[in-house]
Amino acid sequence: YRCEHALTESFQLFSSRTEVLSHDVQDKYVEGFGAKLNVIIAECVALYRDTANKYDKEEAQEKYVSLVDKIETQVQFLFNSQYQHLMEKVMDLFQFQMRQRLPANGQECVADLGAVVANVGEDIRRFFS
Repeated sequence: YRCEHALTESFQLFSSRTEVLSHDVQDKYVEGFGAKLNVIIAECVALYRDTANKYDKEEAQEKYVSLVDKIETQVQFLFNSQYQHLMEKVMDLFQFQMRQRLPANGQECVADLGAVVANVGEDIRRFFS
């Protein structure tokens, strides 16, 4: 019972701490998404371990696995939303960079389109690093 209570309490903390993040990620790309989730998850796991490790180790481990499973399920939903926004952002940035580097009048040709695309790709990679 006490380990179950620790699991419930920790998951409720996770749910409440990710509520704003969840709303934000539904609407837009969230800067620092991974780091924010890491802090929340670490806090929830620490809360669980502080309580559950005082009791039966085997039951505590079983409930820990359940907690991780519940958290991972929620993180997948959040990550999917973040990923959609990330893809949109990458494509917008790619289109902008390509417009900047290709001739504007449509009459000229680019000597090495592969190099232009590679440079744009590198700029996008640096943007998200």
